[in-house]
Formats: sequence, C-alpha cells, structure tokens
Amino acid sequence: MFVYCKKCGIICRSKKQTSKCDVCDAEMFPVPNEYLTASGLMFVSQEKRKEFENIVRQNEDYDEEVSKNRDIIIKEKEAKRTA
Repeated sequence: MFVYCKKCGIICRSKKQTSKCDVCDAEMFPVPNEYLTASGLMFVSQEKRKEFENIVRQNEDYDEEVSKNRDIIIKEKEAKRTA
C-alpha cells in the first residue's frame, strides 16, 4: 500500500494501515485508489503520480520547508539513533 504525508509530501510503501511519517512524524494517509493500479502496488503512470504530488502540495497542511529538507531531516534522525 502506498501512503503519503500531508505535511512533507513524502510518498512511500507501508505494510501498516496507519503510521507516522519518518520525516516529520505526522500521520500518514493512504494514496487514493484512483492513482494506483488495481493491485495497489504501483501508480497507474508517472503522470498520475505527478498529479497526486501536485494535489498534496496544494493542501493547507503542506509545509514546503519540511519537504525541501526531507533528506537532511532523515539523516539527522538516523544519526541520533546510531549515536
């Protein structure tokens, strides 16, 4: 199942129905089925994925700064866990 974060915009696969974002700890939501193949294992097309990403960016909960710094935030969290 694909899930996404309304705050940072990350999209990833998850086996859990509910989970927290690895980047910003916000709640993750399932990607609507209309953007996914019947199996739910992939997006229908790159165009549909881009369309969905644009919808997420237009959400009032979206934080562009957090989104831009996702890789940095993840690396910092990993460093804290291994320290």
